[in-house]
Amino acid sequence: MCVAPGAGERRWRRGAMSDSAGIQTAALHEAQEAHGAKANPAILSVVFVLTIATVVLLVAMVWVYFNSYLANLRAEKMENTVSYQDYAAVRAQADSQLSTYGWTDTEAGLVHIPLDLAIDRFIQEENDG
Repeated sequence: MCVAPGAGERRWRRGAMSDSAGIQTAALHEAQEAHGAKANPAILSVVFVLTIATVVLLVAMVWVYFNSYLANLRAEKMENTVSYQDYAAVRAQADSQLSTYGWTDTEAGLVHIPLDLAIDRFIQEENDG
C-alpha cells in the first residue's frame, strides 16, 4: 500500500490546527459554534402563522361538513315523518274498513264486513261445504 507523502498530516500553527491542504480548523480547546443555535424570528413567525391558519382552516372545514351532514339528516327525518303521517292516515282508513260494515262499490252491490266476521263465515262455509 502506497501513501502519498503528507497525506493525513497535520501541522500546528499558533493555537489552530491546519491539515495538509492548509484548511484552518478550530483549536482543540476552543468552543465551536453550534449549528442552528440561532433561531430566525422571521421564519419562526411565518411557520407559527401558517400552523395556526392550517388549524383554523381544518376546524372550519369540519364545521361546514358536519353542518351540511346535519342539514341532510334533518331533511331526511322530516321526509320520513311526513311519509309516516301519510302512512298513518292510510293505515287508519284500512283499519276502519277492516273493522266496520260499509259499501265498497254501490253500483256493483259490494259491501265490506269486519274481518273477524268474514274469517268466521269462511271457516263455517268450508266446514259445511
